[in-house]
Amino acid sequence: MAADGAIAFRGALGRIGWSVPAANAFTNEGFDAMDSLGLVTRDRLKDICKIIRRGTDGVAAVPAAGGNAAVAAAPGIPGIAIPMMWEYKLSGMHLWVSERLRQGTPVVAADFTAAIRNLYTRKVRELEEAKDEEDVQVKPPAPFSKETKWIPFFKAREVGVVHPSYGDAFDKDNGKVWIQVKRLTVNGPAWTYVAPFEKKRDGRGAVKALNSHYEGDAVMSKSKAAAFDVLEHTTYTGERRNFGMEKYTNALSTAFQTLNEYGETLTESRKVDVFLRNNHCTDPKMLSGIAVIQGDADRMSNFAKAADYLALFTNTDTSQKTGRSIS
Repeated sequence: MAADGAIAFRGALGRIGWSVPAANAFTNEGFDAMDSLGLVTRDRLKDICKIIRRGTDGVAAVPAAGGNAAVAAAPGIPGIAIPMMWEYKLSGMHLWVSERLRQGTPVVAADFTAAIRNLYTRKVRELEEAKDEEDVQVKPPAPFSKETKWIPFFKAREVGVVHPSYGDAFDKDNGKVWIQVKRLTVNGPAWTYVAPFEKKRDGRGAVKALNSHYEGDAVMSKSKAAAFDVLEHTTYTGERRNFGMEKYTNALSTAFQTLNEYGETLTESRKVDVFLRNNHCTDPKMLSGIAVIQGDADRMSNFAKAADYLALFTNTDTSQKTGRSIS
């Protein structure tokens, strides 16, 4: 239902700091679900934010009774504050939504976690800092090297390669797709399946071949086993230089996504159980945050909410700490 989509979207806006009045005003501009962000440009979003800040002056814009051409007077709407940082984070959300739509991936408001928000807000900054817009490219992922990494690699937003069934860009520039696929596979095990397409520079064919192989039963089993291993052994013990709450959350999220792709979807409650069970941090503030979540039925059944809330209790002073990330 449209109402449910708008409610979920307003919740996502709340997670990037927007006030309830501001979030309501934004969805009242016709954004009935989060994926509707993909229907407008970033510049148009800026215009909408300006309108909400300014409010209306009371000049009517509604039909008068009886459907006549005349308009009935309507009260003005006061402006609502939208700080620039809210707008900037909205740009990150817009980029995330646009990429998912381009790839044919469902836009689920609950998937836009604090970690995703930070990642895509940084991407917006990187795009702005690029001097030549014609060459703007977000940093691509590392070359593909492990079979069990297929799902996060193939789904990586930075690759710029959409699924064969989606996207005009794929059809318009098959050669560009080939260049990216070759660069990311030439020195790894996947090159065996890509090499036959080199002569014709057939990026579309190469991605189809990769997908055909790496979606096979053997690799699917490996990938699921690797994902379950992450859920079993990835732990959080506090903020470290190389591994903190953001990376911990991302590691679990990636494992959840992999399992979902292969038909092993975990319930939100199960995700929260894993998230809390593997949190071995003994900091009193962290323990109090965990206790709050455990006493909140809503957060205990919503991984995104639980992760966003617990991120508030991390100690980010890592000047005297060391550690290693878990991949």
